[in-house]
Amino acid sequence: MAPDGQIRALLLAGAVGGALRIVAAFITYTPESAALEALYAAIDVAMMLGLIGVHLRTAGRAGVAGFAFFILALATLASIVGPDPTMFGIDFYRVGASAFALALAGYAFALILARVQAPAAMLWISCALFGVIASLTGSALAFLAAGVALGFGFIAAQAMPTFPSREIESGEGA
Repeated sequence: MAPDGQIRALLLAGAVGGALRIVAAFITYTPESAALEALYAAIDVAMMLGLIGVHLRTAGRAGVAGFAFFILALATLASIVGPDPTMFGIDFYRVGASAFALALAGYAFALILARVQAPAAMLWISCALFGVIASLTGSALAFLAAGVALGFGFIAAQAMPTFPSREIESGEGA
């Protein structure tokens, strides 16, 4: 498969993960449910693949800060794959998910500054903002909105043409 095809496959995986994340936002959480844990793991892995696809598609455009936030977002997303215990009074899923949302928002800002992936980036920033609101208020609606915004961000990321035109690269068409 050519690199362009590989990137498209990664982005498609991310879009599938995003769609599943939207669906999962409306499923009532049941502790110790093997089926739900499998769904969450599939979502997280698919979104990791999609995030790699976004980075490959925009390689070099988001700068050093963008690369650092990409790595941080990837690592924090990887940290929440699988069952997440509460130990030492710390809910490791909440910490990992919050760190992921904030790192993804940092990456999203770098994408906006690079003038690529703006629709996805705006949705990912919205996800982080809704997540902060949910954390501060305990609002189930804000938590649901964060998950939906995250999912739609991955769907939007798949929709951008794989390689920008020469006009966009040179700044003539932007």
